[in-house]
Amino acid sequence: MAVFELLKVSKRYRRNWVFRNLEYAWDGGLLLVSGPNGQGKSTLLRLLAGLSRPTRGQVRVLGGDPWRDEWVRARLGYAGHESGLYASLSGRENLEVFRRLQGGDPRKVEDLAESLGVTRFWKRPVREYSAGMRKKISLIRAFLHEPELLLLDEPFAALDPESREVLWRWIENRVRQGTHVVLVSHILERDVPGARRIRLQEGKLEAISPSET
Repeated sequence: MAVFELLKVSKRYRRNWVFRNLEYAWDGGLLLVSGPNGQGKSTLLRLLAGLSRPTRGQVRVLGGDPWRDEWVRARLGYAGHESGLYASLSGRENLEVFRRLQGGDPRKVEDLAESLGVTRFWKRPVREYSAGMRKKISLIRAFLHEPELLLLDEPFAALDPESREVLWRWIENRVRQGTHVVLVSHILERDVPGARRIRLQEGKLEAISPSET
C-alpha cells in the first residue's frame, strides 16, 4: 500500500488554480519536495494533512481520506509555518499540554527535547522565543504521539547552520526507525541517500530520480 496517492488532484483558490491533475504515489521513507515559493508546496502538505480538501480528484493517505477520516489524521504529525504554541506558556508546558491531548508517553517529551537541544530554553515563556526556538518546539509537538507519517513544512526556516544539521540528523534517524517523512522546502541542497524527490513548479509535479551517494 502506498503511503500516499494523488489521484488527478487539482486545487483552486477562488479563480486561481494552484495545480491541476497531479498524479503521484509514494511508498514511504523520506520524500523531499522542492520548488520556487508560491508553487503549491505548502498547499500539497495541507492536503496530505487533511487541513484542506482538493477541488477535484482524490488524496489517499495511509489507505484513507485525510479530510474525512479522523483515524488517518490521528496517525499523522504536521508542523506548518505557524507554531500553534501558547505564547504565555513555556515550551515545556506547551509540549505537556499537547502530550496529554494526544496521549503520548510522558518520557517522550524529555527525550525529544534533549535530542533537538531545546532543554536550555524550554522553561521560558514562548513569547520570549526566537523564530528558530518556536520552530524546534513545534517540531517536537508534531512527533509527540509517534506518528507513522510526519509532514514538515519548511522545517529549516529560521534555524542556524548548526541547528539545521542537528535537525537533519534527527529526521534521518526517525526515517531509519520507520517513520515516513515528507519534507517541504524551497531549497534542498543536501544530498540524502535513499530519499525520493519531487518538484512543484508552474502547476506541475516532476518526479526526480532518488538521491545517490
